[in-house]
Amino acid sequence: VFNTYGPLGNSELVLRYGFFEEDNPHDAVTLYHHDLRDALDELIREAVHAEPSGGIASCHVLPHPSTVSRNQPITTWEVCAADPQPSPDILKAIRELFVGIASRRCLRSSGTRSFEYKDDALQLKKRPRGNQSDRITAKKVLSRVCEQRLEKCSSTIEVTSPSGHGEDDTSLHRRLLADHVVGAERKALSALLAWCRCEPGHT
Repeated sequence: VFNTYGPLGNSELVLRYGFFEEDNPHDAVTLYHHDLRDALDELIREAVHAEPSGGIASCHVLPHPSTVSRNQPITTWEVCAADPQPSPDILKAIRELFVGIASRRCLRSSGTRSFEYKDDALQLKKRPRGNQSDRITAKKVLSRVCEQRLEKCSSTIEVTSPSGHGEDDTSLHRRLLADHVVGAERKALSALLAWCRCEPGHT
């Protein structure tokens, strides 16, 4: 008798059925719309050397999602470790964020500097010279998402690590399951980060 649970990564297998597979080829990570916004927010602040006072991209620049599309926007996407190339929907969402920022003439706390959307990238215009620009590409945004999420994964692993006291079988099993959930996400995030850095257009 054979049974299959479908092409599920360890995160889903643990949450749904309470077990995991070693070297699961279907390990994946869920990216959220707020991941893209947070990463872009950080890149913008670095570009304009602004203080992180509430988040420029999330609070002062981006239009409300209802103004971007008449339909309910897709807010989550799956990225598989075996094939980390981001879907067109993710890239479209990043472009919409770029367009929303470029539609504003000036960012608060950035003086006369503003952004323009050109050649699939967000470029910072620096005045009065006007001949220098900092490019923020979709791959840079995704790279920053991976870096931020990987840092959170590391923090989670530290929290779930044993404290040096003896563990009973139940606690040990729960910790192993949690480690594999986090490990599945790290695997997919690392694959996406490697894809972003290897593909042309990252810089």
